[in-house]
Amino acid sequence: MTDRDQNPDYRTQVEDALPELDDIEGDDCRERVIEAWVLGLQRGGWRSIEGIPYAWNIGEVTNVEHVRGVTQVASAAAEVQRDLHGAEPDMDTVRAACLLHDVGKCYEYTEYVDSELVDPDPRYGGDTIPHSLSGYALSYEVGCSMAVKQAIPHFIGEIPQRTLEAELVKSANAASSNAITEATMGLTLSEWVEQYSQMTLAEPVVFALAALAKSAAEIVPEAPGRSTRGLAAFLSSFARAARSLACSACVARLRRAVGPFQSHLNRFPSIFLA
Repeated sequence: MTDRDQNPDYRTQVEDALPELDDIEGDDCRERVIEAWVLGLQRGGWRSIEGIPYAWNIGEVTNVEHVRGVTQVASAAAEVQRDLHGAEPDMDTVRAACLLHDVGKCYEYTEYVDSELVDPDPRYGGDTIPHSLSGYALSYEVGCSMAVKQAIPHFIGEIPQRTLEAELVKSANAASSNAITEATMGLTLSEWVEQYSQMTLAEPVVFALAALAKSAAEIVPEAPGRSTRGLAAFLSSFARAARSLACSACVARLRRAVGPFQSHLNRFPSIFLA
């Protein structure tokens, strides 16, 4: 294994793989996207950003190809919304959120492609947490704007207040994903999810709460001056979803997962299951 394999230049990889970054006008917004990808690749232990597959059982399409497709579809749709319908989607938000919507796969798919890895961090790698949620956590950690963070969770409608930009990401993701699953497996996206989804609907809610509880426990003590209202609202929405969706076994699992971090989360009243 070469020194380049052991010490990948992730920043260069990200900039080369995602030319749509150049379309983001705000320097800070663009830098946050790059930073999130670099952090995810480092923790996931990837040798190359191109090694991440679109899905755990669809390796012939890369995650990069999908992310670029989603960004291009959403950007084109946003222009139609603006030019024909008079809407005003924020293009930097749309592009940044599209480029980040599957950054969480840096964590989720490490168990399926060990041959492509350098040294995955076991604290992050694995498919326990859905990638749209771990992607949100990465974007939060690097300081993306609330508008961008709001538009990243895209799959099961995790954010209670959907924005125009969030809906663009969600619909563009569906358009790209449907094309990929149809071309590679002859299935619509909904059929693929039904047959091959790794978790039930209730389980992602529970796992997501546990992941975000851990994230809050780690982030808040280190950055006491950072506003936590957005994260609190996000966690609260998941608690409500867990109450309505999760079976008693899942609720018990959530209690066990959150328990060790509860002392750090007292500033978030009435968030977790009573």
